[in-house]
Amino acid sequence: MYILFFTFISAIRWNVGVDSSSYFVTFLSGDSYVGTKEEEHVWGLWQNFIYNNRISPAIGLGGAAFVQIFFLTDALKRYRRILITLPFILFGSHYFMDYSNAVRQMMAASIFVWGTQFIVNRNLIKYILTILLAASFHHSAIVLSIIYFLPTGIDTSKYRWWWIGILTCCLIIGRSPSFQHIADTMNYLTVLTGYDSYGDRVSNMLSGGYDDEKLGFGPMMLSFYLIGIFIMWYAPKLKETYGKYIPQFDLWYLLSNIYICIYFLVCNISHIFIRPTMYFELFQMIMASLLLLYFISRKYKYTLYASAYYLIIAVCCTWDTWKAQDKPFEASTYKTILTYPYKQEINHFRK
Repeated sequence: MYILFFTFISAIRWNVGVDSSSYFVTFLSGDSYVGTKEEEHVWGLWQNFIYNNRISPAIGLGGAAFVQIFFLTDALKRYRRILITLPFILFGSHYFMDYSNAVRQMMAASIFVWGTQFIVNRNLIKYILTILLAASFHHSAIVLSIIYFLPTGIDTSKYRWWWIGILTCCLIIGRSPSFQHIADTMNYLTVLTGYDSYGDRVSNMLSGGYDDEKLGFGPMMLSFYLIGIFIMWYAPKLKETYGKYIPQFDLWYLLSNIYICIYFLVCNISHIFIRPTMYFELFQMIMASLLLLYFISRKYKYTLYASAYYLIIAVCCTWDTWKAQDKPFEASTYKTILTYPYKQEINHFRK
């Protein structure tokens, strides 16, 4: 029922994430508006199946959501109590928006989370096969092969002051104008590696065409920052309480911190630099869910902490939904195909 609920909600949503309508168009037209059929074979087969059989795009997106939530929940089967708080974090913060926006990449990210068991167990063959499966949905997942060589037995949860210092430094450096000039060099490198469209996008942004993509430090960014601080501060408690149940805890915590630190370092350069970090975003969602579980399981002792923590999390979704109202490319969390006349916008693709 847990998997079916998420699949259903994801299938009927409309315009949750800026790429949502692009996926509808992809399934309706059969063209590769998102994805590359030649490289992402499983995704290409699924897209062709939906298009050739004239099946509703909602089924196509529902199938993608099933892959996302199946691999994520299966990765958490060693400690299923986390599934109690996971929906509150998933839907309360920005994670569902990203799940519904970068659909293929988050399918690959969920498979990657599931595959980290093979890193801990030191099974290189199974891990490589897992990455190949992830790459069949989003070809960039192939770079995750190098994660196998990260240390897995090091407890970094006890270095919370170091982590908080690193995160704060990344925030400060990432917002400095001198560091943002690195985009000029990175733009050149993206063209050299064949990402010409991304290179053009960076150039446009630097010339002012995408000024809105630069992220100001408002309520949403403050929410992101405080979520990271909370996780880092309570990491020793999380390790003590849940580490014995979750073999991948040390690796997941490390990747969670890598995600938030790199995010703040690059988020003011360009969106294309945020995309690679999203492969590690789900590890932060898992840690955030564990922390909420830790708070509520202590009942009255941590009631105030739990309330303050969730308020910080909910700010992200609430603020994002409010500020997106009446914008041409509104990405909402509340519209569905059952209540919104989406066919008027994309019906011409059926011709």
